[in-house]
Amino acid sequence: MFGLLMLIILAFLQEEGPSANQCIDASRSFLITCLTIDLVVVIICVVMNRRMNRRLVGYITSLVVPLILAFAVSSALVAWNPLKSEGYLDCLGSATLARYVIMAGVADVPKGLVLGGVVSVALYLLLVFLLGLIAKRK
Repeated sequence: MFGLLMLIILAFLQEEGPSANQCIDASRSFLITCLTIDLVVVIICVVMNRRMNRRLVGYITSLVVPLILAFAVSSALVAWNPLKSEGYLDCLGSATLARYVIMAGVADVPKGLVLGGVVSVALYLLLVFLLGLIAKRK
């Protein structure tokens, strides 16, 4: 009798969906994942830019090729989002809790373009500009 009661209580607890705090945490972890992807791609592209500058490639080529690569790769990775958590997907599926998730009503490709491509282009240009200023001071 006691075991049956425990099974019913466990089944009731498991049927509960995510809470608002869990959805906020899932959204925060999604943003951290996007920024991590952007930073890794931007660092690789900045290194590529520096290598291309040392190999006497034209300035515009060494600036634009990594820029396009950063935009395309980070957009694709954020749109694909290989690190989707189960809680994040549950929050997106819930009509009442989706409001706690950033860009919940947006498709994956525009989400990738905004949170991946645009952010990585801005970070790339900022880092190239700052590294150029530091190099001129020396």
